[in-house]
Amino acid sequence: MRTRHSFIALLILAVSARTLAEPSPPTLPPIPAGMGRIAGHIRSAGPAISLPRQGGAVVTLGDGQLTPAQSKDRQACGEPPAEPPLQLGNGGAVVNALVWAPDGPVPAKGAHPAATAAVEQCRIVPHLIVTNPGAELSLINRDALYHNVSGTGALKFSYALVLKGHAVPVHMKKPGLTVLGSTNHPWMHAFVQVLPTAVWGLTGADGSYFIDLPPGRHGLKVWHEQLGEQLDLVDVHAGGTTLKDFTFAPR
Repeated sequence: MRTRHSFIALLILAVSARTLAEPSPPTLPPIPAGMGRIAGHIRSAGPAISLPRQGGAVVTLGDGQLTPAQSKDRQACGEPPAEPPLQLGNGGAVVNALVWAPDGPVPAKGAHPAATAAVEQCRIVPHLIVTNPGAELSLINRDALYHNVSGTGALKFSYALVLKGHAVPVHMKKPGLTVLGSTNHPWMHAFVQVLPTAVWGLTGADGSYFIDLPPGRHGLKVWHEQLGEQLDLVDVHAGGTTLKDFTFAPR
């Protein structure tokens, strides 16, 4: 009898410990009046990969044939960072996937959030910038080195940032993805997503997201720099939550 009681006690302790170890689901704010919600998870069906994709092309990193100037700058900046592997949480949860409805509520007139892309220690930070058409993107050099920052994709440009503190404003005219890079430091890159809507979400460590939209059928788009893009139609009901998950297969 004592053995049976001991087993039951150990089982209760094990269940309690497991319950304490499991993270509680995030608490979501109330759904705004007259709106509905889409919520779900973004997952990957395959193993992590190490090369990002920019506009459909694989970005190849490494020495290649560096010029003497590039080699000198590399000594000042340190070794180029290795491309991070695809960030996955439990169950293949995808971290930092961007979710938005292209036909969602547009930003208020004149509400164009400004953004900054800074060059620090031969890296462009932040790695992902989300803003709206009409916003001003400030490119700023925080290194005591000459940098060149270029844009490809939705917006094409190339600016020389000669001195530390040198800043150049870039007007983000239209929606789309612009990839930031550098002609003289090929390991530097970042992404600017200019969205036509003010409503968007970014997945966290558990791959979850939610966005609130007016009732009706909406297109829902998911983008990740390494996994690509998906689009699906989702029906939104006033005061209710529609569940919608996405699964990517690494390319």
